[in-house]
Amino acid sequence: MKKRTKIIIISAVAVLLAAALFPVKLRYKDGGSVGYKSLVYEVIKLNALGELPNERIVGTVIKLFGNEIYRNEETVKGDYGDTADQPGSPRDEDASLRFWILDDISGVDTSGLQATEMFGGDRYVEDKYPVVTDEGGYNRRPPEVAVSYTVTAWPDYADGGRYVTRIDISDPGVSVFGVTMNSDEEEFKREMERRGLTVQSFFDDEEPENFWFALRAVSEIGGYEICLHKLKTGEAHFYINAPVSNRDGIVF
Repeated sequence: MKKRTKIIIISAVAVLLAAALFPVKLRYKDGGSVGYKSLVYEVIKLNALGELPNERIVGTVIKLFGNEIYRNEETVKGDYGDTADQPGSPRDEDASLRFWILDDISGVDTSGLQATEMFGGDRYVEDKYPVVTDEGGYNRRPPEVAVSYTVTAWPDYADGGRYVTRIDISDPGVSVFGVTMNSDEEEFKREMERRGLTVQSFFDDEEPENFWFALRAVSEIGGYEICLHKLKTGEAHFYINAPVSNRDGIVF
């Protein structure tokens, strides 16, 4: 066997062994679970949303060749009170928002809100922000400065219900836990950590070159994340998000 062929075979075997033994990190859209998966095994550290806003499912799952061989999970509940200054408080009572994330608005009259177009749910804009439409009144969407609420099923799209699962804030006069869309990286970290939220980089690897920074503050007990992205173009994206799973693979 030629030397070149041996080198190719050895290199191929090394790559296969690396893929089999060394896992890649996965982030699941269930509220915070993280997995480490290789061709041979998978370890999942559960930190998922429970059925109620004050519940989390925590634990560990181990799979070998795709087959589950170990599972240890429990549902953790907490009584967190109703003040925004408690560590990790799930709600900012001082925020000038009509709804808070994961509010159930099934029986709420939304006639005073403006409905805009989206797939998989409903999106509402507060009345003081006139919606934008194309000629003929089509493609209703929020204006550049607005507060909008996305309403979907939760915790899974197949579960039904009408929950506020995302709040987009592009009005610099609206603050959440002392932070606005104009806050810098230091202020975001300080204010979120002061209230007990865990601040993380939005990206698993290095941030793309067109970002100044992209951060998320995770509320372990509230089941949501507050995100602030600053782009070098001057754009800022400030929003609160509660992940919704899609176990049935529904296509919108």
